[in-house]
Amino acid sequence: MLKTFWKYALIILIVSLFPVVINLALYQKIFFGKGNDWLSFWGNYSGGLISAIVAYIVANSQIQKQQKLDLVKEKYARTINQLPALLRIKIELEKYIKELHNVKNEREGFIQRNGGIRKKAEEYDSPEEFFVAKVEGVPEYEINEKHYEMELPQSNCFTYLEKVENIYLHIDLITCFNFYSDFSKAMNYNIVLADKKWAEQDESIKGLISNGQFAKLRVLTEQMGSTYHETTVYYDKKKSCWETFYEEDMLSKFNEVFNRLDDEITNVKQIKETGDVSLIDKVGS
Repeated sequence: MLKTFWKYALIILIVSLFPVVINLALYQKIFFGKGNDWLSFWGNYSGGLISAIVAYIVANSQIQKQQKLDLVKEKYARTINQLPALLRIKIELEKYIKELHNVKNEREGFIQRNGGIRKKAEEYDSPEEFFVAKVEGVPEYEINEKHYEMELPQSNCFTYLEKVENIYLHIDLITCFNFYSDFSKAMNYNIVLADKKWAEQDESIKGLISNGQFAKLRVLTEQMGSTYHETTVYYDKKKSCWETFYEEDMLSKFNEVFNRLDDEITNVKQIKETGDVSLIDKVGS
C-alpha cells in the first residue's frame, strides 16, 4: 500500500513540474525555433502523456479490482464445494467419538470389576512391604494388552480432509484421524490369540525336534519369532495409545474438534443459502 502511494505521488509530481521545466527552457532559449511552435508541441506532447498516465492508472486499478474479484469467486467456490466433504467428515468423527467412549467405559469397567490397578513393586516403600502386601487388583500389562472390538476407519476417509479450507481445523482433523487409525488398529489386535498361536508353534517345534524332523524346523522357528515380534510391537502400541489417550485427553480433543467442525458446516451452509461472500471470512476464523 505504501509503495503504491509513493508511485502515484511521484507521477503526480513529475506531471506537475513538467510545465514549469518547459516554461523555463523556452524563455531561457535552450531550444532552437520559435517559442509558440515549441509551446504547441509540448502542449500536445504533455497532453498525450497525461492521458496515457491517466489511462494506465485506470487500467491498473481495474485489473487489481478484477484480480480481487476473481480471488473472492475462487474462494467462494472452494468454500461451497467443501460442504459434502465436511458432512462426511462429521459422520466419521461422530462414529470415532462413540467408539472411543465405548472402549474407555469398557476399560474402566474392567478395572473396577477387578479391584483396580495392581500396585507395581516400585510403588511400595520397601521390599518387605511388597512381599507381605495382599495381592489386589489387575496387573497393568493385563489391562494394556486387553482386546477391544472397534470399527476401523474407512480407507478413503482421509481424502475428505483434503477439501477442508480451514487450515487449523484441517490440522486438528488430521491429528484426530491419525490417532483413531492407530488406536483402533492396536485395540483390535488380539494378544491372547497371538500368545496362543505362539504356544502352539512352540509345541510344534518341540514335536519336530523329538521326531528328528529338522527340515521344517527353520521355517517354523522363523514363524514363531515373527509372531513373538508382532505381539511385542502391538503391546507397545496398545500401551502408547492408552498413555496418549489419557495424558492428552484425546476424547475431549475429539469433542472440541467436532464442535468446531459443526460450526464450520453451519457457516458454509449460510454462505450457500444467502450467497453473501462477506461471510466467507467467518469460515476458517
